[in-house]
Amino acid sequence: MENSEFKKRALEFYKDEVTDMTFYDRLSSRIQDAEFKGQLQELSNIEKDHAGFWKQELERSSEDVSKIKGKGVKISFLLFLMRILGPVLTIRMLEHGELRAIRMYREMIDGEKEETPLKAKLQTILDQEINHEDVFANQISKTEEEIERSRDIIYGMSDGLVEVLGSVAGLTAIMTSHYYIALGGFVVAISGAMSMSLGSYLSEKSQNEYKIHQIEKASLFSPNRQQRSRIYELQDKSKQSAITTAFYYLIGAAIAILPFVAFSRLAALIVSVSLVAITQAITNSIVALTMNARVLRAAIRSALLTLLTAGATYLVGELFVFFFHISIL
Repeated sequence: MENSEFKKRALEFYKDEVTDMTFYDRLSSRIQDAEFKGQLQELSNIEKDHAGFWKQELERSSEDVSKIKGKGVKISFLLFLMRILGPVLTIRMLEHGELRAIRMYREMIDGEKEETPLKAKLQTILDQEINHEDVFANQISKTEEEIERSRDIIYGMSDGLVEVLGSVAGLTAIMTSHYYIALGGFVVAISGAMSMSLGSYLSEKSQNEYKIHQIEKASLFSPNRQQRSRIYELQDKSKQSAITTAFYYLIGAAIAILPFVAFSRLAALIVSVSLVAITQAITNSIVALTMNARVLRAAIRSALLTLLTAGATYLVGELFVFFFHISIL
């Protein structure tokens, strides 16, 4: 590899490692669980070692790195996101972003034809980066309820966005008053929220009843207070899931409806579709992260499907106007 290309990559790696080191260190100070805190501090130390390696390589190339710091905006954003998604999903987002760095490490290793100390160190760094996800394997199981709540939020909002956008897009073709369109969307939103919350409640209740049955069966042989406490938690979980789903469904619906309160009919539809497409891209990206799927693909697909939904329902409304001469002033 040419020296200029190596220096360019080294600088990029150094900034990334300093950023990750700082993020893990600051995140560890906000975690109460002693085991998890220790894991984060260990990761911060590993990233510090990686940053030290790249610092030495850059200084060897007469590069001044004294003024290079971590990506402060990225760190602040991740810490903010942690308050919404929780630490595990936020870390998954960070680790997902490191896939590009892992590929670059692999390319650099493959570019070294001979066994050198540099190649050996690069391989060590690569192995440690790949093994980061294993550090959080236990934490993922511990935060299963946190992940489920995040998914209730995302799926509830996503359904509110798409369903209500579809309704207001269809109504835009039929109604001329943007206030009537907003009112129609509001009625759909209330109905949809009730339907979603009921579906979420029944689905969660069925799963929890099975878990409760298993706990009660086990308690016949070794009863304890912890089992009874767990049963109470599971009984409350169905209600919490229904409330969370309904609340965020209404938030998603509001994003689709509010432009019709502030703008004229067609302008409101354009703003509504744009806002829903952007929000859908973000929420589906987060879902993709929880499942280790491709983030960009999920974002583009959801945005395109949003546009398709709006276009299809608007076309249906126009067909009603054309064939049945239905139009509401």
